[in-house]
Amino acid sequence: MDMGNLFFNWDAIYQGGDVDDATFTATNLGTTASQDYDVSAYFLHTDVGFAWDDFKVTGTFWYASGDDDEKDDDFEGFFSTDVDIFTGSTVLMESYDDDNYFTERSYLLDKGMMLAKVAFDWQATEKLKVGAAGLYMLTAEDVEYIDGDGTAGNSNQSEDEIGTEIMGYLSYKLYQNVEFAINAGFLFAGDAMDYFEEDSIRDGSSDEDIFRSMARVRYKF
Repeated sequence: MDMGNLFFNWDAIYQGGDVDDATFTATNLGTTASQDYDVSAYFLHTDVGFAWDDFKVTGTFWYASGDDDEKDDDFEGFFSTDVDIFTGSTVLMESYDDDNYFTERSYLLDKGMMLAKVAFDWQATEKLKVGAAGLYMLTAEDVEYIDGDGTAGNSNQSEDEIGTEIMGYLSYKLYQNVEFAINAGFLFAGDAMDYFEEDSIRDGSSDEDIFRSMARVRYKF
């Protein structure tokens, strides 16, 4: 919806129903026995932006609900399959290379996601477009797991901060149907990312920030 230079976009999705004879793999309890689940989940998204001349500023917020108790038969985690998310994180989500991403969904695990983002775009010339953004991400419900710190003994961890990311991109029209583009993002990882670490011992504290950059030359016909 446009109101002069001001624009709005929004989505609201509710999921209900049943999932029968399913197993549930929790972050800290292994795989549960097969059982039936009652589904009640939702996803909310909104963009609010302002465009003037060759500039645009966009604020984005989304909330994908998460499941808070893997032991009961109620499932509140929003879920989707074979979707394309290009408006979120450069580091974690789909971008130029569709086959190389941490997640193609708007959430992590069954824990959902809350994302807040501010993006700036500038059509510098007829052929050149650049942009930058900053975003903050949390899981809607805590990622709970048993750490692997053998020196301190195993203990329960519960974290929800995915982290803060800064990102930017450049797009240039080489010819009418040929575009060169490059982007980059750096995630200052929050402690919830400790669950996904492979090279370091899980100890409830994230040890690795993440940098990701991609480029493409695309011909459209």
